[in-house]
Amino acid sequence: MTATELVPGLTLEYLYDNRIAIFTLDEMTRAIVDAWIDSCDQEMCKCLAEERPILIIQDLSNPKIAQTPYSRERGQALTAKYETLEGRVAFVLPPTTANQRIKLFLRRDAERNRERRAFLSRDDALKWLCELLNI
Repeated sequence: MTATELVPGLTLEYLYDNRIAIFTLDEMTRAIVDAWIDSCDQEMCKCLAEERPILIIQDLSNPKIAQTPYSRERGQALTAKYETLEGRVAFVLPPTTANQRIKLFLRRDAERNRERRAFLSRDDALKWLCELLNI
């Protein structure tokens, strides 16, 4: 499991024969957000072409990271673009009170083809994704 640096502050690694993608962000600059969302777009396009569910971990556990209006806008546009794509997206967040609220929001937002959940550890996020792979 080797991570590839896409741009400084953003890495991508694959697990289980490239069926699970893990994006790790160290900062939330505009350049990193652009590279991150563009790479997620490529992953989602690939899943559609291969007719398989998307399985992604978004590791945002670095305490320096905070969502920005720009990252929110880019993320919402990407979600809308692939509205019918099925799968799971796991967000790994640092253990803060605000992130506990985010966890609750994501669990209530179940009207999507892609389930989204927040976790406080990468291991828990990975276990949840692996359920779809029967691993």
